[in-house]
Amino acid sequence: MAVGTMASAATSVPANDPNIQYMGRVDFSDPAAPVFGWAATTITVRFQGTSLRGIFRDSTGRDYLQVMIDGVMSPTIIQPSRTAATTYTLASGLSDADHTAVIIKRTEFWGVVTFKGFLLDDKKELLSPPARPLRRIEFYGDSNVSAHDSEDIYDRGSSKYNNAWYGYAGITARMLNAEHHNLGWGGAGMTSQSSPLVQNVWDRLRPDIAGSVYDFNQFDADVVVINAGSNDSYRGDNRKAVIAGWIDLIVNRIRPVHPHAHIVLADSWGWSYAEPANYLSDAVASLNDKSEMNVSWVSWPWLWGQTHAVVEEHGGFANILAAHIASELGWAVPAPTALSSFAGTGQISTPGFEIVPIGLDRQNQASGWRQWNSGKGAAGTVVTGAAGAHGGSRCAQLTVGRSSGDAGFWQAAPVTPGTTYTVTGYARRSAGTSTRVFMRVEFKDQAQNIISSSVGAVAITNLWESYTSSAVAPANAWSVTVVLQLQGTNTTVQFDDVVLR
Repeated sequence: MAVGTMASAATSVPANDPNIQYMGRVDFSDPAAPVFGWAATTITVRFQGTSLRGIFRDSTGRDYLQVMIDGVMSPTIIQPSRTAATTYTLASGLSDADHTAVIIKRTEFWGVVTFKGFLLDDKKELLSPPARPLRRIEFYGDSNVSAHDSEDIYDRGSSKYNNAWYGYAGITARMLNAEHHNLGWGGAGMTSQSSPLVQNVWDRLRPDIAGSVYDFNQFDADVVVINAGSNDSYRGDNRKAVIAGWIDLIVNRIRPVHPHAHIVLADSWGWSYAEPANYLSDAVASLNDKSEMNVSWVSWPWLWGQTHAVVEEHGGFANILAAHIASELGWAVPAPTALSSFAGTGQISTPGFEIVPIGLDRQNQASGWRQWNSGKGAAGTVVTGAAGAHGGSRCAQLTVGRSSGDAGFWQAAPVTPGTTYTVTGYARRSAGTSTRVFMRVEFKDQAQNIISSSVGAVAITNLWESYTSSAVAPANAWSVTVVLQLQGTNTTVQFDDVVLR
């Protein structure tokens, strides 16, 4: 929220005050107006008083900042002005005490932000900043690293829903008590099939200036994670060129500036026959042949089609990656993050739709579940109200309008071929007469093609009743999906307490 002239006096704090702590690649060419463009860059301060204001400007007006106060994420989200440096209220109405604020750049490189200092209550001052974490991790890659659309299950490409704080890079770093740099860039890759090349931007201080080279003496990384190559695979199997790009990035670029860092090649499996996860191990073997031994690989499941991961899926990535890093470096294995919606092979999470996912405009969704709709008046939502749900206070609801429509919920998990999977849940019709209602299991191959499914037709009534559908996973199945679907007109149905066994 921008603010105008304040009647009360205020204490001005310049951006180069030594008690302001920055994390990320920040350009201090003008110490009074530092500039940053990479995702998850943060500004941390401890301050006295009841309020905090900050002065910001953005080069495009498309970036978003979010504020955390005393360890609690605030609903305050700022979209800095493109036209002028503007004063924004970061916190107000606090107790007159000492507080800690973290200002987070949610967005990847949509633009660069200029910061021009803080305003405190009159006669208040900054305190010494908190101690920095002792560990340091760098993340390089594409939109998965930068957490593009991590708050949007529909993946509509708005910078508003890009939240790198809750991307897997940030979650992993916090799980391991590490400071991190996020060098993710949407569309980036390792070959000419992608833009930009990671090899061309990896060392930039500012993503918008090719000649701005970061001073790596400022950040001696313990770990470097590289998650890039997916954008190179969309036009076919490009493994030779991708592996060559990984090797060049590691041997000729990263290793000279981080001689002691453990380097992890990471990617997802289950979305394409040509996906880089298929040949991570080959790349590590090639690096070992070149006497590069301080390197490993890790992969995680990708189960929701060709859309970007959302927060709860990033949490699943982070649990796998953090455990891998801890194992490779002999660190204590961290407690898993509760943000994850990964329930394990052949299992789904949030069967009762009770867990509200993190992010903007997501109160009517459920953690772990994806939604779709087609046709005018078709919609999927989660409704709240103890009287309406079968159990708990929330249930899934599908609606189709006067025009013929189709709407559904779905959730997927890794699969064991040859195993029988059974979905059981409760459903009822709350309005209308349509009987084209389904609760089924589907099996997909590595390229997300449906290869078999149960019928799962539900003879629905107006009362909550239990329904079951089963099928055996075929030999080439990579995932099992629970599908809740409504087809027809002028009907509303509800589902609750859906489990997969």
